[in-house]
Amino acid sequence: MLTSALRLAPLLATATTVLAAIAPAAVAQPRPLHGTIAGTAHMNTQNIDAPIDPGTLTGTFDPATGAITGTMWLPPLVDHGHQFGLFPYTSSNIRIHPDAPATGHVDAHGLTMTQRFHLEVPEVRPDWLPFWNMSTPTCRTADESLMTLTAPGVTDPRQGFTATGAFDMGRFTGCGPAMDEFFSSPMVMSSPANPVTLTFTPTP
Repeated sequence: MLTSALRLAPLLATATTVLAAIAPAAVAQPRPLHGTIAGTAHMNTQNIDAPIDPGTLTGTFDPATGAITGTMWLPPLVDHGHQFGLFPYTSSNIRIHPDAPATGHVDAHGLTMTQRFHLEVPEVRPDWLPFWNMSTPTCRTADESLMTLTAPGVTDPRQGFTATGAFDMGRFTGCGPAMDEFFSSPMVMSSPANPVTLTFTPTP
């Protein structure tokens, strides 16, 4: 009996090795990605920096493929500018309305992320006539904006990163009689390639 068992031992060891070799490798699962995101946006037409207070980025990062998917929420912005470079105004409660989840990837060059959105601008008040709202609750950009962010050298976004990029602010619609064309003027609001810097800080 002992002799038979000794003879079977090498065969069992070989079978175990073969089964281990053909067993499917463990697949890395996407990791949670969650934290705050804040920064600044430079509005080219007004030549001002609009602070972006802390919002959130919640999603996943797949270490195996480098894919990033998430939901980016940013609080309303406040824009203090000058119409035609002369007349001061305040645009409060500017909302960034995402049209799709934020997507991106990490590769040998670092991190790239994109976010498609519309801007909603329900309030634009001249500082010298603050009771007059030149806008309407339905005022928004007519064209979808695409914000593309890059962060060279980032290998794991879960550790935090600072990314830079830009977005276009195009035509406006739903802003009221004559205001669509007024806000769409490149001398008032619409402008291409507005620089943006966002810093992601992970939360435990």
